[in-house]
Amino acid sequence: MWWYSIPILLLSAIALQSYISGKELKEDIEKYKLTKKWL
Repeated sequence: MWWYSIPILLLSAIALQSYISGKELKEDIEKYKLTKKWL
């Protein structure tokens, strides 16, 4: 039943997207902390 895999693929794609953006957000916070330290 292939149509069962569609929502699973969709969910994993959304989860991956939010995971990647969450990682980028963490890196941005780290960069911000570093620049604040130097200023």
